[in-house]
Amino acid sequence: MIPAEAPSVSKPLQDPVLPSQHTPGSQPPQRLLHMTLGLGLLFGVVVDRLWFGHDPSALLLTLLTLLFCSSGLLLAWQAVSPQRYWQLLWSAVAVLCQGLLLLRSSTGILRPLLLLGTLAALSLFLLQRGKVPLGHITLWHCLQVPRVVLGTVLARTLTLLRATAEPASLRGLHALAILGGMALALMALAVFILLFALADAGFGRWLEGLVFELPEFAPHLLLVLLAAWIASGLLSLAWQSPELGSRAAPAALHPWTLGVLLATLCPLFLVFAGFQLANLFGAAAETAARSGLTVAEFARQGFFELLASAGLTLGLLTLLSASAPQRWYRRFAAVLLACVGIILASAGQRIALYVQSFGLSIDRVVACTFTAWIALGILAFFATVLRQRPGAFIACLAGLGIALCLLLAALNPAALVVRSNVALARGGQVPLDSDYLLNLGEDAVPALVNALPALDPGTQCLLVPSLLERWAAASDDSTDWREWTWSVRRARASLQNAAPRWPRCP
Repeated sequence: MIPAEAPSVSKPLQDPVLPSQHTPGSQPPQRLLHMTLGLGLLFGVVVDRLWFGHDPSALLLTLLTLLFCSSGLLLAWQAVSPQRYWQLLWSAVAVLCQGLLLLRSSTGILRPLLLLGTLAALSLFLLQRGKVPLGHITLWHCLQVPRVVLGTVLARTLTLLRATAEPASLRGLHALAILGGMALALMALAVFILLFALADAGFGRWLEGLVFELPEFAPHLLLVLLAAWIASGLLSLAWQSPELGSRAAPAALHPWTLGVLLATLCPLFLVFAGFQLANLFGAAAETAARSGLTVAEFARQGFFELLASAGLTLGLLTLLSASAPQRWYRRFAAVLLACVGIILASAGQRIALYVQSFGLSIDRVVACTFTAWIALGILAFFATVLRQRPGAFIACLAGLGIALCLLLAALNPAALVVRSNVALARGGQVPLDSDYLLNLGEDAVPALVNALPALDPGTQCLLVPSLLERWAAASDDSTDWREWTWSVRRARASLQNAAPRWPRCP
């Protein structure tokens, strides 16, 4: 008796980033996989030998473009790709764009224009490789190109390694997954170490002591692996068609890859969070002295790097949530987010010190708003993704952003800046920058008028004529009705109501 469902035979693993394209009579993919990885490694070695320690000159970019395009053409001809002649055409255009820099190197504007020409040529080939005819390219297809390139750079090389391990044992597949996680961890570590070193001088000096102990070949090895990882993924597009016409499902990382990546990042974040905890619970002057900076320099340095590292961590965990639910992911994510909370607290301390030293401004109000948005995003991440409801996170994050924008508009940032700076000036902490307050626009006028009695007579006599000249000279009837705003009307009304209380100036 035949069973209703026959047991499944050993089947090659499928991956949404690397779709199966086995067709009758096609070449077995193992040879192409090995060639792609080998050419990618060769490209990484060449990048290290030619680029390490040198600026990206026109000749260097031309040689690397020629090597990359030649490797892609070799793979296309081995795979008997139907688009190989189009690939030859667009590769020639890309090499020509880079080669022209050798003839016109004195005209600075040509460098970005020819670079854009190279990227445009490769993008047009990528669209054709995705089975989109040149006469049917839409805006949607163009928007898919960066998504496909980013997904290729991040995950396709790992997929190639997994595909080469399919005939091997399960232990070999796990080993390759661990190696893929180590490669991803190296790239992530390079980004976060750079941000953390720029954000905290003490951490940077501590890091220099560790880097001094590294062998000389370590930077070369890192560059070779990074360039080989990126090149292998991009070269696979010469014989694999990307999904440009539809929304492809995100590729899930192997559990071992995910564990290695997050387990590598956690110690770095814990060490850096320890430095930030010492800053939080220490006096500002002592912390600045320990960093070799003044209080003002300590407050100014590193704020945006801290903010960027927090945002990147949240974005990275969101991308990795496609592999959830996994216990490793949730535990490591909780540790990373706790460290990010400490980083955000340190960023808040620095912006507070900066305001105390130099006063408040519109840019600093916006920076505080972004800090609050990321902090609320972390809480939303705990409530959605870590509770196995990842679909609600993006909508929740967008809703929080809209709510903060509305709240910021309702609170009137210009009035906040005026009230804060006037209070700091009255306390003798910072001098009042009258020119900046006058340039804040009509939203700041009512707050300035209300703050005038608290200022000294000299500052009042400086502000009043400027306010009258800018906002009280014209009436509402003298302007076009289409230019009417409530802010301007309110500013003029506040000036008229306060006119009897103006100080007598010489």
